[in-house]
Amino acid sequence: MKKTTLLSLVTAAAVVTTSVGTFAAYDILTANNTGNGATLDFGSPVTVAMNMDAGTANERTLGEAPSVTTTATVTVANEDSLGEKITLAFDLAGTDGASLVETTDYTLDVQANAAYSDGSSTITSKYDNVNFEDSNVNGGEKKYDVTVTLTETGAQKIAEKSGSAEVKLEMIATLS
Repeated sequence: MKKTTLLSLVTAAAVVTTSVGTFAAYDILTANNTGNGATLDFGSPVTVAMNMDAGTANERTLGEAPSVTTTATVTVANEDSLGEKITLAFDLAGTDGASLVETTDYTLDVQANAAYSDGSSTITSKYDNVNFEDSNVNGGEKKYDVTVTLTETGAQKIAEKSGSAEVKLEMIATLS
């Protein structure tokens, strides 16, 4: 390469560098919004809360299995049509040594409470008679009447405890 060609290339590079450097100092090539940032609102979290009243023994008939009915209240807040159903899962456990933990010891019946505000719940039992679903998810408070009836094996376990055994009904309400 000739010296003149090399000198021409170096001169051209110097001119380009000077021009780019000059315009870069003049132009604003970046921006930020420090101090003026956008406020992001993620909304309120969806919450599910529940409680269950103390059960009341239903009227007994000689030779029939005893049953107890309680009212469960489920409150859904900030749901905003995100959920499709509420699943109610139950478990029955002895509190004084009675081992009513097998699903063959009792049956469950879950119905929308008569005082339920909009009355549009359809409660369906899943395959195991321990999990129930309510497809009406409108948020707010929902009440369910839960009746627990002992089966023959459950009644035998109670009888073995001299006829007095308290059991605890546990429920988990899940929005999905």
